[in-house]
Amino acid sequence: MIKLTCLVACVGFSAMPLVAQAQSYPVRSITVVVPFPAGGPSDVVARIVTERMGRTLGQQMVIENVGGAVGLTANAPAVIVARKDFPAENLSEFVAYLKENADKLKQAHGGIGASSHMACLLFNQALGIRPTSVAYRGTGPAMNDLVGGHVDFLCEQSVSVAEQIKAGTVKGYVVSANQRLATLPDIPSAKEGGINYQMSIWAGIFAPKGTPKEIIAKLAAALDKALDDPSVRERIAELGGSIPAKQERTPVSFARLVKAEIARWSPILKAASVTTN
Repeated sequence: MIKLTCLVACVGFSAMPLVAQAQSYPVRSITVVVPFPAGGPSDVVARIVTERMGRTLGQQMVIENVGGAVGLTANAPAVIVARKDFPAENLSEFVAYLKENADKLKQAHGGIGASSHMACLLFNQALGIRPTSVAYRGTGPAMNDLVGGHVDFLCEQSVSVAEQIKAGTVKGYVVSANQRLATLPDIPSAKEGGINYQMSIWAGIFAPKGTPKEIIAKLAAALDKALDDPSVRERIAELGGSIPAKQERTPVSFARLVKAEIARWSPILKAASVTTN
């Protein structure tokens, strides 16, 4: 199962001495930087989780969306969605149409190196197609253009597209998993469609380098409590996501995952001749 990062959160600190700061933390609101526009999957997950964390910590956690290691927060498969008038009624027709017309189609994603971009690369590789890739500054703008019919299809995680699919503003064709999602029961899994396309996209929260261990522990405990909250789990599940097991949420386990993901994806990006500058 392939997992990718889709959320980076940086926690701000005051200028007081680190020891005193760690003991009294937090003494003011906490700034959480989401490096993607509002409305995207990173933003959605961040708002759900940090609202509950803020109640535990006794301070508001303020989201700052900036386009452009505490623990693991959520997992979600990717879903391939198309404009609502796309000329394919089911997955087999969709695959056949893509293979026949890929060079004429525009495939949208949330930006070079973003989780949706990785989802596109893997999907294209699985089908052996090379559609025109259209990069956006986040999922929100990409989805807007898909709904408006300016692009043909989009690769993105379920937490960002489930509600649009349910509303009928886009068509959902396949989930990058071995089984269907309970929240999107009508969309077939890649396994049922005979497509080698398994991918789970993860979200995580990071703190700045040098953050005192005591503060890391407080944040990790607040995150763990938030992820155990029934309302948080229910909301994530409604969007097609899932909460990681407790042993996967610790800062140490998360650090190992990040290191492994960098090693795994670097050669894939290089092979695709992808640049991020």
